[in-house]
Amino acid sequence: MDLVELLAPLSVASCSLDKRIVIYSLKDGGFILRTIEGDHSKGIKRLSYSPIFGGYLISVGYEVFANVWSPESLVSQALIGKLKGH
Repeated sequence: MDLVELLAPLSVASCSLDKRIVIYSLKDGGFILRTIEGDHSKGIKRLSYSPIFGGYLISVGYEVFANVWSPESLVSQALIGKLKGH
């Protein structure tokens, strides 16, 4: 449903209603660098990326929260936290 460009490594992140964020390399033929399994129960509608402080990726779905991810992290779980709203 959405696509954003990441700066380090040079890649793009896409999301959809399948509840996953997929990060594709832009310089090595478009292969998949990483797949992040989100916890949005009805899928992911939008992504936003900020390169400051190592890079943050925010995903939102149909719930009352947004997830904050570290896409450059090499650990198995890239979820940093949740922003709860109304």
